[in-house]
Amino acid sequence: MPKRGCQPSDLENPALEYSGIYEDGWVAEDSFVKLIERGPGALRIAGMTPMPSGRVRVSMDDATVFESEVKPGSFDWNIDVPVKLGPHKIRIQFKKSRPLSIP
Repeated sequence: MPKRGCQPSDLENPALEYSGIYEDGWVAEDSFVKLIERGPGALRIAGMTPMPSGRVRVSMDDATVFESEVKPGSFDWNIDVPVKLGPHKIRIQFKKSRPLSIP
């Protein structure tokens, strides 16, 4: 059975440390989550953006592990990260953003 991806309801876990990720699933231009690596594998980030978001930078413990252009639509990235068991801070930064609705 394939592993289930994270859902917005996973943010209710009191042991999860994060910032810039909202309960409805939207992500701010600069966000992070602390995850514990228990074995080898890839970091998977999937979602969608309704508008061009410029470049995205993903870092693990302040070291860049992925950069890409972000176009409107769905994305699904499997990112090879160094194997180092224990907690890690995963940060996602979008270089260009704007509100979904314009006043």
